Amino acid sequence: MGCDIGAFRHRSAESGFALPPTYRTSTLDAAPAAVFVLDAEWRITFANGGWERLAAGSAMDVVGRTLWDVFPGLAESARAAILTGVLADGVARSVAVDYASSEECRELELQLARTATGDLFCELYDVRDATDEVAPVDESDDLADDTADVAMLRSATRQLSEATDSASVLRTATAFVQRECAADGAGVGVIQGDRVMVLHFDGPGGGATGSSYPIARSLTARVIRSGTVERERRYEPFDGPLRDIMQQDGVGEMMLAPLVAYNQTVGVLAASRLRGAPEFTAGDEHRLRLIADHAAVALWKSRLLEQARAANQAKTNFLATMSHELRTPLTALTGYSELLADDILGPMPPQQKDVVERMRAVTHHLTVLIDEVLAFSNLEGGREHVRAASVSLEELVYAVSAVARPLADQKGLDYLLDLPSGERLLTTDADKARQILVNLIGNAVKFTDRGQVVLQVREHDGEMHFLVTDTGMGIAAEDRGRLFQAFGQLDASLTRRHGGTGLGLYISGRLAHLLGGRIDVESEVGVGSTFRLVLPVAGPPAAADADRTPPGSPLR
Repeated sequence: MGCDIGAFRHRSAESGFALPPTYRTSTLDAAPAAVFVLDAEWRITFANGGWERLAAGSAMDVVGRTLWDVFPGLAESARAAILTGVLADGVARSVAVDYASSEECRELELQLARTATGDLFCELYDVRDATDEVAPVDESDDLADDTADVAMLRSATRQLSEATDSASVLRTATAFVQRECAADGAGVGVIQGDRVMVLHFDGPGGGATGSSYPIARSLTARVIRSGTVERERRYEPFDGPLRDIMQQDGVGEMMLAPLVAYNQTVGVLAASRLRGAPEFTAGDEHRLRLIADHAAVALWKSRLLEQARAANQAKTNFLATMSHELRTPLTALTGYSELLADDILGPMPPQQKDVVERMRAVTHHLTVLIDEVLAFSNLEGGREHVRAASVSLEELVYAVSAVARPLADQKGLDYLLDLPSGERLLTTDADKARQILVNLIGNAVKFTDRGQVVLQVREHDGEMHFLVTDTGMGIAAEDRGRLFQAFGQLDASLTRRHGGTGLGLYISGRLAHLLGGRIDVESEVGVGSTFRLVLPVAGPPAAADADRTPPGSPLR
């Protein structure tokens, strides 16, 4: 008869539930908590016997009144907004409230959940007696434990998901075990072949961190076979030094829960208490298993992320090594071609000179590609640093134009400059600023078949704006999000007209961030594009380095 209070309350906290017809029966009257049922207008439609025991007054005294009437001052406090949020999203919440009876003023904990019918299910506990009232003998029927579990899981899930490495996951998991299971110690062991490595152990027994023991005939083996929580007081999984550490630290009972992710047991999560302490309860086992389930997935994901980072670092190291190795012979080849082109080794007939000029053009192209890859690896490896100094704007722009104008002339494009009058100085890394502008103008020339490329410079609110405008093909709105991605190509087909590594804009964006600036894009298909480099006149932040990664950079 009645309803399963534990399941009844769990459904309320998770997704709302329909109150069964028997909810005003003795089932709720016997609940350890004081229980209210409220309508959508916050009016109390039912109060159980727990309220009479808690407030020393009749339940009929509050039925028909609003929650705000029973707890004066609550409506005007910030806690009201917390509670009203339950109606909006259905997520269970709890706040502290004061209740003044004829005898005394008592501090209560109010926990609120929304039902599927729109009613509100409210539980109240005396803060002073929380331990006695929230720990009934049969924990599966305890209204308080289910709400506490939901709150604990929400917090654990959030914190575990925020952990980006295995060490953080382990620390977070063991901290939750110690708090939620009232454990003196907690640890994590991971399976490595036929042994278990204790990666982390907090509290008594912490000296076991870094130790290992064989799985065979251990408590861990029982956990793997059963797939559930196992308990032991005789330290079966520990032999030799591990047993000595546990005995020396006075460790008594221990619980182990399996860490299972994607049908694979990756380790165990342990909770322990000192000798002479009360035994773990069924509720403790339940909470350990809940934490273990979430920790296993978080540990699995953190390991995948670490592997991806390691692979990314290996890629970066490979690119840096190969770039250096390729650059050395290419530099020599460039030097030899220049000797031949300048007739240093003797005159050459026109046909041979034409071949040498073609060779010089190819080696220059290869040098640009290798320099881009080398710059990319330096940025990814954190080896690029800003060397800021006072720079003449005019000198910077003319240095850029010395490279950009011949590129435009080769394609028959007009190259125009629009600079502010008078001397202008800015504090920046001139080499990096020049590299960014050459990349932007080079891209403008590459994707413009006729018309012009314009470099315009304006100063505004302590910033220097460099606008590179072209009359090229333009960029569709849906493609702009891929512009600053590494190795990104808007036209990645084998027959694409324009070559390149796809690193130019990525490197430019990273360098702009290093200089404390940014790159903005405006474009219209068939009309042209404008890339705006914005740099602070007063210079980049003092702490600027390669770790100031722009949004969207992979694995950083």
